[in-house]
Amino acid sequence: MAAITGSDLVIGAISTAYSATVPEDYVISQNPAAGTSVVQSSAVDLVISLGSVVVTVPDVTGETQTAALTAIIEAGLTLGTVSTENNEAVPADHIISQTPAAGSSVQKGTAVDLVISIRPSLPPDAAFSAGSATINYGQSTDLFWITTGGQGVSIDNGIGSVVLNGSVTVAPLHTTTYTLTVTGPGGTTGKAVTISVHAAVEPQPEGSFGENYEDLVPPDATIGQYDPKRFSLIPVWCMT
Repeated sequence: MAAITGSDLVIGAISTAYSATVPEDYVISQNPAAGTSVVQSSAVDLVISLGSVVVTVPDVTGETQTAALTAIIEAGLTLGTVSTENNEAVPADHIISQTPAAGSSVQKGTAVDLVISIRPSLPPDAAFSAGSATINYGQSTDLFWITTGGQGVSIDNGIGSVVLNGSVTVAPLHTTTYTLTVTGPGGTTGKAVTISVHAAVEPQPEGSFGENYEDLVPPDATIGQYDPKRFSLIPVWCMT
């Protein structure tokens, strides 16, 4: 103000206003503006800063995103960084925490950061079965599967990646366990199916009933002919 009176001018009307950039008790603006040519003893009006507006941060924890944003704006604040977090205690789309904390005194326009709850990602699920859990050697069967919540599916024993829901034909040579692995955002799930394979029956040598039946052949008989279709023994008796 000394600058005004020292220039043969007088102080005019003084008003006040809040300012986020001009410290308290400093001049925000003047009228006439600096550099303007005026007559001696003209009045210069001043606007003095009251400093920044201080507001109280509202408590938005536990609120929905929409309710939280409304409260922040109505308090003269702005929305800051928004992040998400899995939280079973707080419903999805509700506020877990905020910064600055509720009740803090801050300048108007300060940004409020929020952490929002999202639904926990559950592990994928799957149903895995075989058309027949028992087959004979040389036969085949089908594997069937249905998955939910998965992004990738694979089956071991040389099958590899498969579609999310489908089937495949297998012909194992021996009893084999197939494992279905489903991966998704919530983790990995495995299901297993075992296919039992009955071994092939080896045919007995021609002219023989096999070890289990040799005791049934009369001691004074010889094998003259073996008919595999009838599985019978035609003896030739020794004549003396």
